[in-house]
Amino acid sequence: MKKLILCLFSAILLPNSVLGLATTCVPNAVFWNILIPENAGTGHTTSNGYWQTTFGYNTAGYNEQTINYIRGQSACSIVAGTANSPDGAPALSMGDTGSSCWCKMTAPLVSSWIFINTYASDSACASSCADACGTAAQTSQAFRTAVYNNIW
Repeated sequence: MKKLILCLFSAILLPNSVLGLATTCVPNAVFWNILIPENAGTGHTTSNGYWQTTFGYNTAGYNEQTINYIRGQSACSIVAGTANSPDGAPALSMGDTGSSCWCKMTAPLVSSWIFINTYASDSACASSCADACGTAAQTSQAFRTAVYNNIW
């Protein structure tokens, strides 16, 4: 909604600013050559709630820039969602507690939070969520599609 209001404001008050209007109102995917990784990644790493999955090929390019990874963060919540979907995502931040694991891509683009699964306890989620996110990014085409389809 904020973006729509900003677009309307730009179009009315700055009609000669085509570049500003285009960069504000056109979705990010138009400016990126985004390729959703179809094959499994070559590995993933985790650290303090953050995860990174690497691929043996480029996942996205911007002005010939090579990017062969996707990176993100994880958070646990008391709110569960629908698998590989942003539906029902609460306001999340790292350090939250709960047994439901949510993942978010932070590079090369930023996605909405995507629900992964629910653990038996809050402590199980806290210790396993980042690894679940990295594993999903590495092995699940449905997860990779979900994060790329829900970029900001």
